[in-house]
Amino acid sequence: MGNYGTDFSIAGYIQGTNTCTATITAGQSYVDIPVAILNDYNLEGNENVVLRVTGGTSPVGNFTPAATATANMTITDDDDKPENRVVSVLKTSADGDENGPLNGNFRFKLPGTVGTDLILTNEPVTINYVISGSAAPGASTSETTKDYVQLSGQAIIPAGADMWMCR
Repeated sequence: MGNYGTDFSIAGYIQGTNTCTATITAGQSYVDIPVAILNDYNLEGNENVVLRVTGGTSPVGNFTPAATATANMTITDDDDKPENRVVSVLKTSADGDENGPLNGNFRFKLPGTVGTDLILTNEPVTINYVISGSAAPGASTSETTKDYVQLSGQAIIPAGADMWMCR
């Protein structure tokens, strides 16, 4: 289901109450309720907005919902495409140094730039990776014959985030 304020907005919607009031003016037989679709940058798949009539009132009496009192609108996700389902890795710190020691840092990141087209996920993304190189991994910081603490080989970018820092 789409999220109000993130995926869409509806004229007359009372936020927090999950209700909307529309008025059919005298001499008319319908009223249109515009649904403004909002462009988010979430990988979320297609979503929907469901509108259900709960009744109506007028000076001459009450109205009951018809058999067709529910309508469903699909919001097609423009971010859920192969080029947005990629993960990059960057070195985001100075190189590590045994003198200190000075730790290094890697970042796993989804595509995009903050403020323009940054891709976020509604579900956690598990990243699997392998480690190689001439440095020797150890089990803990107390191993003085090793070069760095062994990394797990798996990282999770949390739901709603665009990156994960590997330190």
